[in-house]
Formats: sequence, structure tokens, C-alpha cells
Amino acid sequence: MYGAKYVGRLDGGTVPMERFVVKSSEVVTKGDWLSIDTAGLVDVAAADELLLGVANETVTGDGTKTVEVILALPGTKFLMDNDNDTETFAIGDQGELHAITGTTGIQQVDTNSDSEAPSNTVNQLLCLKYNPQGYLGGIYDADTSIGLYTPVGTYFVSNYTE
Repeated sequence: MYGAKYVGRLDGGTVPMERFVVKSSEVVTKGDWLSIDTAGLVDVAAADELLLGVANETVTGDGTKTVEVILALPGTKFLMDNDNDTETFAIGDQGELHAITGTTGIQQVDTNSDSEAPSNTVNQLLCLKYNPQGYLGGIYDADTSIGLYTPVGTYFVSNYTE
């Protein structure tokens, strides 16, 4: 599984969605984590960037096209697959912070980037649950590389600076 799958909020509320203009020639795939570039346009987020949210549709930008974004508000829950590159995702990852890895259409959680202290230059997601059973109709229940995450390195958290 690639990309982030929205599954709700910790407080049971709804997540606001907004439309943002996509950078020219940027391919944004549904489920990609997004950021804002220096020109104020949306692009696919990297491990060292603050998160704006997750693309809710696939768009190729031309500087005027917009993409609907599920905002990365604190408490928003997403299912994501872990890359298991060198370090294997395990129950001990619950409560740790991780970065994203990969480009458009193939983003996953970087299991090698875990830490217990927030950093806007490395860790963007807090692991809430290892192998969370029952989300999205249980279709990922047997996949132990799936985790439940909430964003912490976002534009919506006041103690992060870029």
C-alpha cells in the first residue's frame, strides 16, 4: 500500500478540506503528503518539509490547477505502510515519530527515521498503533507493516518552524 489513507479524527470531528494551486509540472497522486513550496504552490512533500495535508485526488499541476487537500490537522488519523528498509516496523514503533519517504504515488513511512523527540526537519508523523485492526473494512488487517499515524510536523502546529 502506498500513500496515506484518511480514516478519521481522534476527537471524532470532521476534517476540513481545502483546494490549493499545484506547482507547474508537479504530479500529485491521491494519498500523497503535500507541502507548500517557496512560491506558495503545492508540491509533493519530502522528509524534511512541513506537511500541509494529503491529496484527495490526482492532479498534474500547471500553475493554475488545484488539488483538494485533507488538511494535516493535529489528531487527524491516517493509515500508512512502512518501508521496512533496514529496520522492520514493530509494536515498539508506537509512540515514536517518523518521516515520510518516497515520491508521488509511492510514499511510505521511513522506519529508519524513528525518534521520540519532534523535529520539523526529520519526523512528521506520530505512530499511534501498530497493525491497527478493522480500519477501512479490515482490508489491511493481515498486513503487519501498516500503522495508524497522526501528523505532528505540520503548518498547523505552532511550535514548528521551517
